[in-house]
Amino acid sequence: MKFNLLTRDEALAITQKSEAFFVQKTEVQGYKVEMYNYRLAGYEDFVEHNAWEMRGLTFVFNPETNKWERNLALQKFFNVNQTPDWLYSDVKDKEIVSVQEKADGSMITFVRLPNGKVRAKTKMSFESEQAKMAQKVYDENENYQRFIKTSLDAGHTPIFEIVSPFNQIVVLYDVTKLELLQIRLRDGSYIMSDFVKVAADEFDIPSVKNFKELRDLDTLLELKASNKEDIEGWVITFKDGQMAKVKTDAYLAKHGTVSEIRENSIIKATLDEEVDDILSVLTPNTPKYDQVLEISSKTAHYFNAKVDEVVKFVEENWKGDFKDFADKHKTEKDFWFYTKAIKSVKGVEKGAEDIVKYQIKKDTFHLMSARKWLGGK
Repeated sequence: MKFNLLTRDEALAITQKSEAFFVQKTEVQGYKVEMYNYRLAGYEDFVEHNAWEMRGLTFVFNPETNKWERNLALQKFFNVNQTPDWLYSDVKDKEIVSVQEKADGSMITFVRLPNGKVRAKTKMSFESEQAKMAQKVYDENENYQRFIKTSLDAGHTPIFEIVSPFNQIVVLYDVTKLELLQIRLRDGSYIMSDFVKVAADEFDIPSVKNFKELRDLDTLLELKASNKEDIEGWVITFKDGQMAKVKTDAYLAKHGTVSEIRENSIIKATLDEEVDDILSVLTPNTPKYDQVLEISSKTAHYFNAKVDEVVKFVEENWKGDFKDFADKHKTEKDFWFYTKAIKSVKGVEKGAEDIVKYQIKKDTFHLMSARKWLGGK
């Protein structure tokens, strides 16, 4: 599998061509930083823009070299049976070279700033609670410091998952751990999972469980239905480099994403970025699968367009004085969205996302109101 490692200009161009992708610009210890991600992007968005790396991709401007330095994360991949190229028929004959436990936490990478300081980040934040937890683990443990600095010196990108009783999603963990998931090389390829564990063991840091005995897709799909362990599922790596997820039915039941598949629940699952779990348990190219896909696509398109509209309006019109802004724009139909985005402590982008999600969920809470809302989209 060839990895399309985007330059900063290419990543920026994608955000300008598609409402599904965006960039968040900030400063970290005085250095300009750009973090790229997606809102509610579907398979077609990633294919059309070759945007598989737009998932926490980060650039830091180095004033000494006058260059934007790229920091990779995990590229986007899907559940088995969720989308084209990940359907069972597409991958059933591929050789599996790795099966790892899918940890139920938040992805963490480490960025070395031009001043030499190493900072933990989630996909889109250096200041989130998860990033702060990861930074604390790093700062207080010499083993992590040695491993991460050694990796960065070699041009490698170690990728972790922070799991914690203070960051519970579904699976309950009793301690806060920073588990090594993957190691990416400069060309975007991944070091084999067996070596990932060897590297982690050498530096005495934890890594996610590697299931050497599971190398058969049919066996995994059988375990998906019968597994009772308290795990989210598995991440599969095929010989050609393609990765795929398989989540257990027990996890999905606890998550509550597939209990009722109706218009309002599909809209909510889309906004909560859980619709992929629904699609993965349905049979592709059936009426129910197509219905979920259509509703999710309509919801995502409206959400992306609305957030993009709010963010652009604020960027063009906000000058730092709220009274002046209100006097000029209080009659605008979306004034409430603008003010919520401006006042959000999470920043304009996240503030816009939060308020648009809130409004859509409010407008579609009941089944009949959801059907009416979809009819107008």
